[in-house]
Amino acid sequence: MQLRYQTASPHCRKTLAALRIRRDDVEIIETSDTTDRRALLHAEPLLTTERGAFTSAASILAELESHRRVLLPARIEDQVGALDRMLDLYLLEPALTMAAEPRTPASVGAVYTVMRALDLVADRLSDGRRFLLGDTLTLADLTAVIGATDAGRQGVPLPRSIAAYTRRAALIQPIGEIVAEADAWFALVEAAEAGRTALAA
Repeated sequence: MQLRYQTASPHCRKTLAALRIRRDDVEIIETSDTTDRRALLHAEPLLTTERGAFTSAASILAELESHRRVLLPARIEDQVGALDRMLDLYLLEPALTMAAEPRTPASVGAVYTVMRALDLVADRLSDGRRFLLGDTLTLADLTAVIGATDAGRQGVPLPRSIAAYTRRAALIQPIGEIVAEADAWFALVEAAEAGRTALAA
């Protein structure tokens, strides 16, 4: 298998984290077709397998989990799927908007949506559970952790329970690696943008 991937994109990071957790044998190719920040953030992963090509995080993960379940356990499949879709729509995507379109009306609206989603995540964690659906790490956790860390990187204050949750999840090596790689990418981009601003002043 071969995965075309871009560190900036949360959908790519979610896919790569899942592949690493699943320990799938896959060749990773970091794409560099553009330097446009918005395009990089919105990039979709592309997985090529002997069964065909899959062109979104959702289709890739559905295909892989249909053959070997790791992050979508059969006993809670419906719960995981519903929660994952909700977090993708109300946390991951708005956090992506904040990063791709900073200081715009769309970004302002996204902050409100993200904070409502974080409240829902905090409610789920309020009983002290390790992950969103108990002791089992699922796709929904990958979406929540990537969305929350991206939102935090954009200045959204994380509730204490979610900050502890993301730190706990980052102790799982593939997740910790993905978070660190994204931190490095955003730091590099922000330094470059600050440099350009200074030169233009």
